[in-house]
Amino acid sequence: YAGEKLGTASCPHCHGIGHIVNPLSISIVAERLLHRSKNELETGDYTVSIICSAMAIECALTQLFLKWKAEEYRTQTGQFVTSEEQEALEKDYPRSGGFSGPADYVSQYVVGDTFDDFISHNSTALQILGEITIPAGSSPKMFFQESLFRKRNRIMHWGNVSYTYQEAMTSHAIAGVIFRLLDQMDRERYLAEESRRRQSLNEVSS
Repeated sequence: YAGEKLGTASCPHCHGIGHIVNPLSISIVAERLLHRSKNELETGDYTVSIICSAMAIECALTQLFLKWKAEEYRTQTGQFVTSEEQEALEKDYPRSGGFSGPADYVSQYVVGDTFDDFISHNSTALQILGEITIPAGSSPKMFFQESLFRKRNRIMHWGNVSYTYQEAMTSHAIAGVIFRLLDQMDRERYLAEESRRRQSLNEVSS
């Protein structure tokens, strides 16, 4: 479950106890929603699987944005954000534009490029995108909007629940690719910040 803490595990061979910790992630909740999407896919509720896939990406986008907003705040003030301050930061996040609008907004903020431009300029992102097939010359963000979020909208707004296993599986695969693209975006921002920090330290020491 999304809020459940991981416990301990016993080795089947030596019976030693090991503590399980959450992985480093842009959003643990988004990862768990992706697992829930896969579970619903395997147990036959394709509609819920599609909803969970879309929700996972919306969660990851928001969390990525808030992570770097909070880090920017900490750098400027020397303090961590409070719950009230985080709510204020969240107001900067766009509430409209489907996937493409927020994706561009977050990408511009995190790495200084639109979502599509980030992918085209980043070799790792291009490799990740290559794991799915999109029409030649298509905009990745618009393909994701049409292939995942339009399905979610048809479910939520039009009550269309007649989706097949293949359609839900495709949505889940697309969500997994988007999540990894956002994770790569986070890594690029981290590397850029670390490079600036090291340069600053070198200038001070010299």
